[in-house]
Amino acid sequence: MKLTQTTRTNRLPFFLCSLLIAILLLTSACSAKAPNETAVPEEPTDVPAEETQPEAKPLPEESVNLPAEELQKDTDSAVDDSYFDDAVFVGDSLTEGFQMHGGITNATYYGYKNLNVKDVFEKPLVSGSSGKITVADALRNQSYGKYYILLGANELGWVYPQVFLEKYSDLIALIRQTNPNAVIYLQSVFPVSQDTSDTNPYYSNSRIDEYDQLIRELAEDEQVIFLNVREAVENEDGILPDDAATDGVHLNQTYCEKWADYLRAHTEEMPS
Repeated sequence: MKLTQTTRTNRLPFFLCSLLIAILLLTSACSAKAPNETAVPEEPTDVPAEETQPEAKPLPEESVNLPAEELQKDTDSAVDDSYFDDAVFVGDSLTEGFQMHGGITNATYYGYKNLNVKDVFEKPLVSGSSGKITVADALRNQSYGKYYILLGANELGWVYPQVFLEKYSDLIALIRQTNPNAVIYLQSVFPVSQDTSDTNPYYSNSRIDEYDQLIRELAEDEQVIFLNVREAVENEDGILPDDAATDGVHLNQTYCEKWADYLRAHTEEMPS
């Protein structure tokens, strides 16, 4: 009996120590969890949404292809048609169509089917009092304040584009001899429909893109104005929409009017 009591007596302190340690451990665990369980989330910062967004970088100018309507909406400086009182348009059948359907009726037009930059100097197409004369001679005979030129479509099949650039430079020189203070606009060649581009190796949109780049560079070299009029009518893929022309090339009235609106919104003052 004594042995048994002694054993129980010796075990009691051990039991109490174990219980004390367990209580301490449980208290420590509860204390560690308390901050996460009772923490209050921070209030969100009251900043307008636009201030939290990164600043958007504008696209390069050449990458932006807005429809003509949107260009007009963003442009408050469009001129009225009196601006074209002293303007002359030189070009091929597209210029002929523009004269009929564009709505700018007070300008002078030298637009002829199949006209190319060599024909400007060589073919007698303009009716005069003493018979027909070349477009170049007609331009020499009359000074204009603004010259709108659209050439290149009938030169797309030429083997040597350099000849096109040389003759185009000659035309610019002729204009400057007649009126050194004139504003000279070189207009881009318009794209064609996808079907026309796919079926005509010379009149393809890839070829047109090459010529438009040549015209852009010529304008820069000659320090005249390049007008990217194609952006007034092309779709997001740089192609002429099917509803723009019945033949995939020549613009109908609706798209000629888009072209005219583009010209009204993109003008330069004459040099002083």
